[in-house]
Amino acid sequence: MKAKNRTGILLLAAIFLSCLQMETAEDVLQRHRKALGGRTDIDKIETMVVKVNYDYPETRSGFDAVFYWKRPNLSRAEFIREPKQVIAFDGKKAWTASLDPKTGTVMNSTELPDSSPYAVNFKRNPGFEEMIGGPPLHYRSLGISAVLVGVETVDGVAAQKISLTWPDGFEKKYSFRVGDGLLIHEEVKDQKGLTHTSSLSDHREIGGLFLPCLRVNKGPLINDKRIVVHQKVMELKTNVPLPDALFIRPEKKGS
Repeated sequence: MKAKNRTGILLLAAIFLSCLQMETAEDVLQRHRKALGGRTDIDKIETMVVKVNYDYPETRSGFDAVFYWKRPNLSRAEFIREPKQVIAFDGKKAWTASLDPKTGTVMNSTELPDSSPYAVNFKRNPGFEEMIGGPPLHYRSLGISAVLVGVETVDGVAAQKISLTWPDGFEKKYSFRVGDGLLIHEEVKDQKGLTHTSSLSDHREIGGLFLPCLRVNKGPLINDKRIVVHQKVMELKTNVPLPDALFIRPEKKGS
C-alpha cells in the first residue's frame, strides 16, 4: 500500500513538473505581475518613492537611501551619507552630484557619459521595477526577449527561472516561486563575467504593492572574500507629487 502511495505521489509530481515546463516565460511573468500588484493597478502608477536601508554585515556599517521615479523615465537615487550622493536620469542624460547633507548645497555636479554604467542601466530599465527589484513588466516594448530556462530549487523552494536578454546583449536571470509567482532570486554577470546574485524574501504588502522587502546581494568571490549587502525596503509611496525639477542636474554655485 505504501509503495502504491509513493508511486502515485511521484506520478503526480512528474505531471506537475511537466505542466510547469510547458508554460512560457510570458505565463510566469504575468503571474508575477499579478502577485506584485496587490491592491494597486500597476499601470496607473505615475510616481514612486522608496526608502531603503543598506547594511554591510562584514564591516557593521550602512546607510539609508531614497529612490524617486516618475513616468515615463525620470529616476533619482539619494544615498544619505556625508556628503549626500545623488545619481539621477533626467530622461536623456544621467548625472551625479554631491550635496551637503545639512544645507543641501551643491558641492559638485557632473553629467555622466552615455557609456557610463549608470546611464546604461537607466536606459535599460526606465520603469520603477529596478527600484523594487524584478524584471521590466513591459519588457516587450523595450525589445527584451524572455525565455523560460526551467524549474529549479532555490533555497529549498521550487522556482521557475526566466532569462531576459536586452537588445544590447545584456542578460539577467530571475527566479519566481512556483505557485504564487513571487520573485525570490536574481542572477547577473558583470562586464568581467563574474556572477552577482540577490536572494529576495520577506514578501509583504507595502505601499499597495506586494514586495520582497529584504534583498541579500552577494558579489563574486574574489581573493576568498565576498561583499554581502542587506537591502531592506523601509517605506514605499506611489502617486505622490514629484516635480520634474527634482530630476534635473543642479549647478554648483559659482560654476
